[in-house]
Amino acid sequence: MSSTTDGVLRALIEAAGEPLSGEKLAELLGVSRAAVWKSVKALEAEGYEITGQRGKGYSILSGPEVLRAGVISAKLKTSILGCEVRHFDELDSTNRECSRWGEEGAPEGALVVADHQLSGRGRLGRSWHDDLGESLMMSLLLRPKVELSRAPLLTFVAAVALAETLSTWLDEQKVEIKWPNDLLVDGRKISGILLESRIEASRLDFVVLGMGVNVKGSLDGFPSELKQSATTLEREGASGVSRLELLAGFLERLEGLYLSFTKDGFGPVKARWDRWFKMVGEEVRVTGGDNVITGVVRELSSDGALILENKGDLLPVHAGELSRLTTRR
Repeated sequence: MSSTTDGVLRALIEAAGEPLSGEKLAELLGVSRAAVWKSVKALEAEGYEITGQRGKGYSILSGPEVLRAGVISAKLKTSILGCEVRHFDELDSTNRECSRWGEEGAPEGALVVADHQLSGRGRLGRSWHDDLGESLMMSLLLRPKVELSRAPLLTFVAAVALAETLSTWLDEQKVEIKWPNDLLVDGRKISGILLESRIEASRLDFVVLGMGVNVKGSLDGFPSELKQSATTLEREGASGVSRLELLAGFLERLEGLYLSFTKDGFGPVKARWDRWFKMVGEEVRVTGGDNVITGVVRELSSDGALILENKGDLLPVHAGELSRLTTRR
């Protein structure tokens, strides 16, 4: 979609049904009326229902469930996150694109969204699977004014924001955070978060916060090994939720939590994180390379470590793959 077409779409959405004349749209976008007309026709070809009233102008009646930069910008109620948006039908990785954009000087809050990733990545070098148009695939560029050692805590900030967003449509008793970066619904993975930092001269330049959420579909296209351990919003009964609605709700919650984190530290966020972490008191295993640690979960420390109790000793665990050894209480 061209920038002019995207601009026309955003203007029509923001007008909320009020007609905008071709002349007004041309003036707003700095283009000719002919360019506006071509953009309207391009939008109609994509499935948008646009009416034109003589003497009044264009208004949008409905549209397909698609993510476009203009649609996203018009939907967001945030001040920082999503200040600039880039959308791609297909992309190698939203995190890579966001990092490239960051190196070019993208502002804090810059957002990259894709309908499909060719080389989506997860934590510990894993790949992320998604079917075209059925997952929310996004990356945010953040420039937090925090110590380098505190940057990894943004994973927990994002996890809280997503858990609270998902609970809008799902039974909150089934939604939980799996340390350190996954979201589960009824024990199955619905989302993963990947945080990557760029450091220059021993200082934090920017952070890329990537996230994938399984929204639509029955997982038929997923590899067999993932079908039993993954789920989607639709599969959990929230079939009417659009990716746009999910994105907007998540960014609104994340912005408040992010500003709280940069101003007041991790304490207030951790208090909300504890609500969604439901493994306290359970026996677990954490695997990292050749190291395996087992113990009973006691808490999350102020620096993001998982505190396990083993034979009376409290062991801080900073990284690894967590799995339950006992049935959920």
